[in-house]
Amino acid sequence: MAKKQISIINLGIGNLFSLVNAFQEVGASASLASNLTEISSSNKIVLPGVGAYGAAMEKLVESGIADLIKKKIGDGVPVLGICLGMQLLFDASEEFGIHQGLGIIRGKVTPLKINNEDLKFLKIPHMGWSDLHLKNTLSQKNILLNEISKKDTFYFAHSYHVILEDPSHCLATVDYGKNQLVAAVNEKNIYGCQFHPEKSGVSGLKILKNFSNL
Repeated sequence: MAKKQISIINLGIGNLFSLVNAFQEVGASASLASNLTEISSSNKIVLPGVGAYGAAMEKLVESGIADLIKKKIGDGVPVLGICLGMQLLFDASEEFGIHQGLGIIRGKVTPLKINNEDLKFLKIPHMGWSDLHLKNTLSQKNILLNEISKKDTFYFAHSYHVILEDPSHCLATVDYGKNQLVAAVNEKNIYGCQFHPEKSGVSGLKILKNFSNL
């Protein structure tokens, strides 16, 4: 049986080859895609992200990829957003002004804030390894988090976080001081993780394998 092709959207920002290699390590067929033809032919889409929210959205809109992602989602194609890529799935971001997102999942992206007590030992960005807290029964049944437990840790690097309009879309949270941040989301065939699975060792490979098996 032929492997299903995963298109990793390449906006020319950051080195994405570690993500390609991670998918290949779990036996998935994945490649970088920067034009509409390549993305149209894929069975799954990954929207990675580093850099600024506004610049990334501008590239998605101007290239026509934003509209294509929405069409593919409507066709039932699984989509995974990673870090900034997850944030781009939401309505808007407050990063350096107000920027409209893809508007696929209801919610907004807002700056991380820490209180006076947290200031003693926390810094922004939130950077480093943390475990996840599964939030609801959906998490237990959700294939993205299959075989994920408290023993698994994931690598985070972000200064902004998502506030969901509908909390039921939250699969998992991560603690950062007294803050409980959204770490993974799902709505129908749309998935997102604030952490970087490609930088999270064996735990991250589980996530990528689960997505490739959808």
